[in-house]
Amino acid sequence: SSRSTQIAGSQLSMISSELNESYLVKFLLGEYSRQIGENKNAIILWSDILKYIPAESEQARILQKYIKTLEKAF
Repeated sequence: SSRSTQIAGSQLSMISSELNESYLVKFLLGEYSRQIGENKNAIILWSDILKYIPAESEQARILQKYIKTLEKAF
């Protein structure tokens, strides 16, 4: 719901800049960006995660799938 998205954005904005570099937070920020229609930002965040995880991992395959889905929207 839009209210849940608003609450999530509020909570995410309180995360320290140091924690923003963690993969978990980048994933959450990417998902939040996707939910509010900022697909380019979601792609940037998720692509950054892909630089640091093994390409053959399940997590990498899932992120690549998410990114491809967002790219199709352009």
